[in-house]
Amino acid sequence: MVFSGTFARLTANERRIILARSERQRYQRGEIIIREGRDYNAIVMIDVGWVRIQYQNPTATSFDAVVVARLGPGAIFGDMSFLDHTRSCATVLAETEVEALYLDGAEVDEMVRADPAFAGRFYQSLAVNLAHRLRTTTRRVRTD
Repeated sequence: MVFSGTFARLTANERRIILARSERQRYQRGEIIIREGRDYNAIVMIDVGWVRIQYQNPTATSFDAVVVARLGPGAIFGDMSFLDHTRSCATVLAETEVEALYLDGAEVDEMVRADPAFAGRFYQSLAVNLAHRLRTTTRRVRTD
């Protein structure tokens, strides 16, 4: 299962449930998956392909985008907006054809209500994933 690393703190059965409750979506190269500034209450797990995370440079006089990250199979995105219930701070663009699993926030809420112990493992998995991405970004900024 490609997402076992991302959700390593979940049981195998919980990962199966997440996959069963997720909707498979396909995106063409160049297609915008999440647009900066829009409400977004879901987590997207990349199964096939690569995406680019970028934001509009507020100090630029043109439409220059700042690339924050490139994510591939097994990675998740949308988790920041999902966690803090704010608008997306970046645009996610398909760099290749992408197949992804979309897990709506309402599905997560239902799983948490059904099994409160799941919440701790699920949110800890998201926190570890965010910490890993922050460390990766910090290393990249230091070398640029």
